[in-house]
Amino acid sequence: MKALMSMDYFYSYDTSERTQNIIEMQRYLNRNYEDYTGLCPCDGIYARRTNKALIYAVQKEEKIDVEDSTGTVGNTTTACLPSIQINGQYSGINAKGQSYTVSEITRFKVLANIALYFNGYGSGTISSNLDASVIRDFQTQYALPVNGDMDRTTLLSLLASCGDKERSAVACDCITKITSNNVEVLKNNGYQYIGRYLANYPGGTLDKELSTEEIKVIFNNGIRLIPIQQGGASSLDYFTKANADEEVSLALTAANKFKLQFGSIIYFAVDYDAQDAEIDNSLIPYFKEIFERVMDDGMGQYRVGVYGPRNVCTKVCEAGYACSCYVSDMSTGYSGNLGFPIPDNWAFDQFATTDISSNGKSIEIDKVGYSGRYRGISQEYSAITEFAGNETITGSTARLLINMTDSSVPVYKYKNKSGYPTTPENVVYGDIIGYIKPNDIYLRYGVKNSLYDNVHRVMFNDGTDVKIGYITEQPIFIQNTADNDINQILPGHEPFTCVNYDSSTGKYTKHDWTEKHEFTVNKSIPYFKQNGSYDGQLEKGDRIIINGNNTFTTGSSRPWCAFVDEVQKTDGSKVENVFVSSGIEYGNGSNRAWY
Repeated sequence: MKALMSMDYFYSYDTSERTQNIIEMQRYLNRNYEDYTGLCPCDGIYARRTNKALIYAVQKEEKIDVEDSTGTVGNTTTACLPSIQINGQYSGINAKGQSYTVSEITRFKVLANIALYFNGYGSGTISSNLDASVIRDFQTQYALPVNGDMDRTTLLSLLASCGDKERSAVACDCITKITSNNVEVLKNNGYQYIGRYLANYPGGTLDKELSTEEIKVIFNNGIRLIPIQQGGASSLDYFTKANADEEVSLALTAANKFKLQFGSIIYFAVDYDAQDAEIDNSLIPYFKEIFERVMDDGMGQYRVGVYGPRNVCTKVCEAGYACSCYVSDMSTGYSGNLGFPIPDNWAFDQFATTDISSNGKSIEIDKVGYSGRYRGISQEYSAITEFAGNETITGSTARLLINMTDSSVPVYKYKNKSGYPTTPENVVYGDIIGYIKPNDIYLRYGVKNSLYDNVHRVMFNDGTDVKIGYITEQPIFIQNTADNDINQILPGHEPFTCVNYDSSTGKYTKHDWTEKHEFTVNKSIPYFKQNGSYDGQLEKGDRIIINGNNTFTTGSSRPWCAFVDEVQKTDGSKVENVFVSSGIEYGNGSNRAWY
């Protein structure tokens, strides 16, 4: 009768294994915990009500009185959770002050397996047999201590989006400006990553904007920066095209002012409990506008991330308008967090507000989980058009190269120019900041009077960061060809394309010395029209073909892009004569954008 009188579903025509397994688990909760949960839907969907029913079930096993149970994870629920080791040992005290019995722990194990399956782990069998490998997989995905035990920290991450608020963290975010006076508070508490806001929003009352002085303090103390852009993103009516354009303008202005590294991810915020229809109808179009503006106005120099509830993050990334998630899991009551697993590509996970102190100073921060998928920014990065002395660079003199040898090339931090321009005494010096490894793609810049200079600036990825440094190439003392700069390139380091402007013909000419290359796209990357405007995305599986013997009559676009004769897309269509991002920001090896 309860089922008939409600709008809930208790049957599903979806016969898929996962849906049917969840239905059986929902029925298990109804059979055993209805006095706490009420009669809950059996629709095969892990959502808000099913998540709350699971918490009610845990509270019943903890012997919390039904009138005191809430369906949310509070202090009592947390304190009464048992710790179950995979070797069979367990510990814990219930709300009546009693130790748990074997039969009670057995029921907790069943609930733990149900919670694992709701979050995407396990076989879907209602069982009290815990699988250590399944638990380890969950712990790895959620960046928890990996021990294979169903300990309190693991149980909390299964039940509530914030997980164990007392767990340690190496990342944080805050509205407090980091100065030379308080940076030791972060360092002495073990924080290595910090999220800070790029710009104040016009009309806002808080001054939380990052400053040039602050960014130097952060970098000089070995802390990595996570850039966040948040305006008035706290209600549905904010998410319009005009506000998206305003957010991008503020973010790009700040990013260029702070000289953020090439490939930096800027996390654009959603700070309210968006429902499914709102995400589909308003937020995804909003992020589409953000993405296209960042690609167009930002010239592909930065990437877009999304900051918000789990459901928002997942759906925006699935739509292709963000590449990384900063999850606001601290908002445990958001329907977009309740009943949703953490996104597969999460990088940061905000889970608790706390005060940290050191030497009599304190800062309020939000503790943030760190997955390692994105490490933020480690150093101030001069814009690629900014060079000193004899390093005046233009887009047409940057060349995209690939190391086709079996040897790695050391990249140095500095260049000594004391001999320029009369003798070839330019040398690399300082620390080695990384290596251009075999099969790595990198960007190599030309310089004035290359006849006297065999040290060239390069932009590369050492597997962690996009960096700029210097390599030594082949010295050329006698001008014996039309392009000495080409002869200086290291043997086996093959250029993709070289674009020079011929004023007599009005054309940009591709040198015919470039060999044909074919690549497979490994990650979604942008491509641009010949006039430099954003044109679209290449997706995994598309084939890039570079012939190296054509001419074209418009601009050379961004120097970190390669001119591509043809792209063969997986749907059978073709794209011809476009500039494709090199994908340097993605790193090297199997993580690279081009194979």
